[in-house]
Formats: sequence, C-alpha cells, structure tokens
Amino acid sequence: MLTKAAATSTPTTAKVAVPNVVGERLDLALRTLWAAKFKTSVVGPVDVSTNLQVAAQDLAPGTTVDEGSGILLSTQVITPPAGVKSMTITNQSNRAAALDIWLFDYTTGQWSKETTVDYQDTGDVSFDDGHLYWVAAVDKTTPLCDSGSPEEPACVYATPARNFAGDDTGSTVPWTVT
Repeated sequence: MLTKAAATSTPTTAKVAVPNVVGERLDLALRTLWAAKFKTSVVGPVDVSTNLQVAAQDLAPGTTVDEGSGILLSTQVITPPAGVKSMTITNQSNRAAALDIWLFDYTTGQWSKETTVDYQDTGDVSFDDGHLYWVAAVDKTTPLCDSGSPEEPACVYATPARNFAGDDTGSTVPWTVT
C-alpha cells in the first residue's frame, strides 16, 4: 500500500529593521530593541541608572534581519556638562494632561512656576547662572492634589534624577516626562 507523505513547511521568520540606538540612554535603547524582539547583549558599564548611553551597536541601522536576532551594544557613562543653560521638556505623560513646570532655586530657597507644557508638546525653562535648581513637573489633576504646587507631594508627577547648576555657557538638556 502506498501512502502519501504529509507536506511539511518551514515556518518563515518575520523580518525587522534594525533601529539606530547609538547615543540613546541605555534603558531607552533596550526598551526599543526588546519591543522589536531583539536579543540584546551589552559590553561596557552596565547599570540600571540612566547615566549610561549606547556608544556603538554591531548591527547597522536600517539593516533588515530576522526577528529575534541578537544585537551587541557597547555603552559609556554619560558625562554631564559642568552646568546647564536651559532644559527642553517634552510632555508624554501617561495621564495625557498638561504639566506645570516648577523650579526650586536652592540659592533663594523659593519655588517658581516657569511654564505649562501641554500633553504631547514641548516647553523650555532657563537656569540663572550660578544658581542650583530642582525641577518638578506638577499635574494639578492628580488625585489628592489640592494646591497645584510642588510643595504638596501629591501634586508632583515627575522630577529628573538630579539637580541642575545654572551656567550661561552650559548646554540645553532634554527631559521627556512619561
């Protein structure tokens, strides 16, 4: 008796384009690569803090590879500038609300509301030369926020992980609020 062999097919692997993550913070680069289903390896300093950035990647950006391919990243420590002239804030808040940006000036001991950044928009704040600042994004719609002020902890939606020294010759730093 003759039997017919069952047809077998080889599953096709999906293809993905390699994103360019050079220059990105390591944590953000890893999220991007994991979302695209890359297997990642890291050489160089590795830490869960956000002071590392990708210095190089072994797969060329834009190259098409099989989904699940491995990618090797080299990292370096981000050296902050001596001082900061200004900050550009991008509001990508998961609450989809406008954020009031407040500065606490350690030199004067005073809070000041500098700007409001609408959802999915950007805004800028400047730092006075020689002053040290703490930055807070305040969401007045947060439950339990009565005053809309950063002096009320329930109102503070986010803060960067460091203070900023005002420097007229310094750089402009980005901050994306998510």
